[in-house]
Amino acid sequence: MTNNQSNRPADTAFKQQKLKSWQPLLTPKNVIPIFFIIGIIFVPIGIVLYLSSESVDEIILDYTNCGKSNPPVPIRQWDYDIESHTCKLSFQIFKTFDKPVYLYYRLTNFYQNHRDYSKSYSARQLKSENFFKLSNDQQEKFLSSIKSSCNPFDLINGKQIYPCGLIANSYFTDSISNLVRDDGKIYEFYESGISWASDKDKYKNMNLDELTDEQISQYEPPPNWKKANPELYGNGYNRNNFPKLAEMERFQVWMRVAGLPNFRKLYGQNKNTRLEQGIYTVEIKDTFDVKSFGGTKSIVISNASAFGGKNPFLGIGYIIVGGISLLLGAIFLIKNMVNPRKLGDTNYLSYKTQ
Repeated sequence: MTNNQSNRPADTAFKQQKLKSWQPLLTPKNVIPIFFIIGIIFVPIGIVLYLSSESVDEIILDYTNCGKSNPPVPIRQWDYDIESHTCKLSFQIFKTFDKPVYLYYRLTNFYQNHRDYSKSYSARQLKSENFFKLSNDQQEKFLSSIKSSCNPFDLINGKQIYPCGLIANSYFTDSISNLVRDDGKIYEFYESGISWASDKDKYKNMNLDELTDEQISQYEPPPNWKKANPELYGNGYNRNNFPKLAEMERFQVWMRVAGLPNFRKLYGQNKNTRLEQGIYTVEIKDTFDVKSFGGTKSIVISNASAFGGKNPFLGIGYIIVGGISLLLGAIFLIKNMVNPRKLGDTNYLSYKTQ
């Protein structure tokens, strides 16, 4: 018995739950200064964030119903060519936008965060793995993985949809031109550099030199791509129109799904030239259907501050939280000065001693 007790590990403070601890005592002397400190810190930060957001220049052009009614402000006028499905907008910029200037498209009521939608892609296919170099067993497993992850946009008549899945099929297909000022000066936006480095690492170009024409024809464009661009993809893929995913930065931006149903995605940027004030026109090839999901689409032209784009919510949130903290601190301070409470006063206890 003695031997067993001597071999047993000694009881420790941890085992006996006797570790040292600290429990704050929330007294008026401690709580009231905390409210004031939070308010003093948050309100100035909120003011800085709000003023920074307000310094961002931005113009939003909603072209959902282009040519069907009077154009919404700030669009001066618009025209719609039914044959070419082209919307031509005219708008005025009253203040010069400092560089860099960004061009976004904005969609509403589009739920990219739906679980089935956000999972509908094939990472192996986006890496452009050569399917025809795989063994028969590996090809079967590859096709099986595409069917499970990209359904229903996986295969058409035994051909792989490339790129497969719901996200790729719903890719934003509207084409937005550069801006043309009334004096003929063109303001260009560039696709290069708009996607994140982490996005680019997910995509590789297919090595077409390793494929025969017959093998290339075994890949099929997504149905919406063919519908939006029949002149390009109507007859399927060939060596001239096969997509180079590693260079399609707008596609990479689209594939990074948005967390909210109303979102904007970067379409182009100009880091070299300011956008001068004046009257501009822009042409949009209207191929992306938003009526099917009851949404709208817009062009957003904006620059940025040190804290990003125009977003007053964050600054307002800081100001509100800081203001509430200052208000509560003042209320508790007045209450404590007018009617102080003695610490340890048993008269405030809710039970009675027997």
